[in-house]
Amino acid sequence: MSTANLSASQAAAAAKFPGLPSPAGPTDLNQILRHRSVVEVTPALAQRIVTECRCEHQAPPGKWHVDFLAAKIKDGQLWTRPLSFALVEGRLILINGWDRLAAVSRSGIAVRFPIRVTPVGNQEELRSLAFSPAASRLAPEAEKRITPPPAQQHPAPAAAPVNGRTAGDALAPLRATPGDAPLDQFLKDGTRVFVTPELARRINAECRYEHERPLREDRLAQHVRDMAADRFFQGSLLAFGSLNGKLIRVDGQHRTEAVIESGKGQSFLIAVHPVENEKELAQLYSIFDAASSVRTPVESASWLLPKTGLSKRELAVLLRTVPFVQAGFHLPQSRQAAKMMQSSAERNAIALRWSPFAKRYFELIAPAPRAVKDALHCQTVAAVALMTLKFHTQHAAQFWGPIARLAEEDMGLDRSDPRRALYKRLQVREKSIPMQLHVAAAAWNAFYEGRRMKGIRVNPDRPFTIAGTPIVEVHLEGDDDAAERSN
Repeated sequence: MSTANLSASQAAAAAKFPGLPSPAGPTDLNQILRHRSVVEVTPALAQRIVTECRCEHQAPPGKWHVDFLAAKIKDGQLWTRPLSFALVEGRLILINGWDRLAAVSRSGIAVRFPIRVTPVGNQEELRSLAFSPAASRLAPEAEKRITPPPAQQHPAPAAAPVNGRTAGDALAPLRATPGDAPLDQFLKDGTRVFVTPELARRINAECRYEHERPLREDRLAQHVRDMAADRFFQGSLLAFGSLNGKLIRVDGQHRTEAVIESGKGQSFLIAVHPVENEKELAQLYSIFDAASSVRTPVESASWLLPKTGLSKRELAVLLRTVPFVQAGFHLPQSRQAAKMMQSSAERNAIALRWSPFAKRYFELIAPAPRAVKDALHCQTVAAVALMTLKFHTQHAAQFWGPIARLAEEDMGLDRSDPRRALYKRLQVREKSIPMQLHVAAAAWNAFYEGRRMKGIRVNPDRPFTIAGTPIVEVHLEGDDDAAERSN
């Protein structure tokens, strides 16, 4: 393959994968994107696929997600899940992978993707497939209806070796069993392995991630039914992190368990991603976990519970709070911060850094009655508290602790004490995000500066300040509900 007319990124990709020709140009996409082939998608081809194969029933991917995937491509860390298409009256319709194609275009770097094609009979079947939770799964009848083109008409592209095997070899399942050999010698990146119930039990025993979420019975039951009825897609991804030579499963928990319960072996495509430490492993798990199905922030961050010592409710408050502190309380920019924080791995990493201050805060407010505690758990109030505890730990403890105990005892506080003023104000929930922030900060500022305060009167249009911290002269006007979207 000549690289004379390619861009620098395309030439680099061609040099890296010399066996895969560039499919750009007027070639029919049906000849390029063949079922079970592995195709190197250049930025030009990615744009062409999106233009010619776009599904009208699907919304475009979010910019933040495309930027995130593009960064992964540039770092060489993108996990290449298959691109899935429906075949409707001879035309390919993209069902799953728009975000990855957009990321290829954004990064300017070619990426190899496995291809899946599912024939459908009409628009209703297409709509059903497009909105299916398993949109990338191949319908059982598709195996019978798709026949590879004759080799003499459309020769299959030569594939670059992957771990000593070509792409064609990688798609042929290995039916041998590892016996007593280490699993990392058998489950190699890019290979396709037939996982028997015995092998699945060994994966569960040796490769389980200690912070793995509990199994969802409905999801497990569906996989078991599909496997028992021989309609489970052969070749779905089973992903592992490799830490210090040990394989740790980060994607495929329900499917390996379903192999055991159904008693029927299945073929899986193996992906292995080296990680340097536990933090990278947790980030890897979070990314796969978020991509595989809908998760609440706490579910995606369950590995933080033992590390932080927080309860699930407290962790949920912390996860809602970190967009504020990460954005420096600049609400006009918080829409951008909220989008960035939709990356569960990034949000969880930031939450971990703030967890010592969050733990101290929750200890201080533990005695508060339910209504006051609910107000103190508001992400805006908690964000102010975290900033004060970070920069003035002891002084902040003297401020937040008595507020929580005022309902039980007078604490000897003067009627003009800012803590008493905030306690009264917290019993009336403010709907405005800027007002919530101003009220909490005003009481703290008066306490920090030694001023008296009988009641809290604030103007949310004025600059926002948290005394004794870097948060000074911040303007909160503008994106009033951006913080609500971060919940």
